[in-house]
Amino acid sequence: MGSLPETVDFRLLNTLEQMKKLIIVISIIFSVLDANGQFIDNVNLYSGISISKVDWTIFGNNIDTSPSVGYSTGFKIGFLNEKCYSLNSKIGMNQISIVQKVPFLDINGNIVDYSTDRYDFNYLTLNISARIKLLRNNFEPFVSVGSRIDYLVSYTKFRDKVRKIDYGMGFGLGLNYFLKTNVILSVEFGYEIRVNEISENIIPNNNFLVEFGFGFKINNNDQ
Repeated sequence: MGSLPETVDFRLLNTLEQMKKLIIVISIIFSVLDANGQFIDNVNLYSGISISKVDWTIFGNNIDTSPSVGYSTGFKIGFLNEKCYSLNSKIGMNQISIVQKVPFLDINGNIVDYSTDRYDFNYLTLNISARIKLLRNNFEPFVSVGSRIDYLVSYTKFRDKVRKIDYGMGFGLGLNYFLKTNVILSVEFGYEIRVNEISENIIPNNNFLVEFGFGFKINNNDQ
């Protein structure tokens, strides 16, 4: 029998298998907690962009990088919902990217042009936040603050040793629109404070999120 291609990354396959188990466990926990139909209020699928910028130094020299756009996708769960506040949890994938500007020099050492090189870091992200909200005529503006933890699932090109775990705070400002009794359209602008560096020489300058969602309200009991 032929051998597996050299490009198979068994560490990534193992990580993805662990992610599947984690999602199953989380789903079971929420199912048990929601057995009486009172705990979970809504589920929202979201997708959007993550805008990041990092400080990168090599041997004390600053590497020229520019802000880059990655993805942010997953689902959000609202629970313990009250009239003016609720708790929310997010489970998804978030990408932090580094775009390096590489100069081209002529024979005299003068910069004549630039090219770019991109490094992507893909994180499984979990967070829980408190949300203050106000419902008026199907529109529900809200602000949120909470904590988050990220686990590095995969990355491209980068050869230095990287940290697997990151954690920090998250802040959000958004709007829900109730299209029907149980259908929710949403938009949220977020700002995340990251505590850990990506590697010894790369420090993230936090990142901004823009996320659009489509969800369903599960618990229609009046507050």
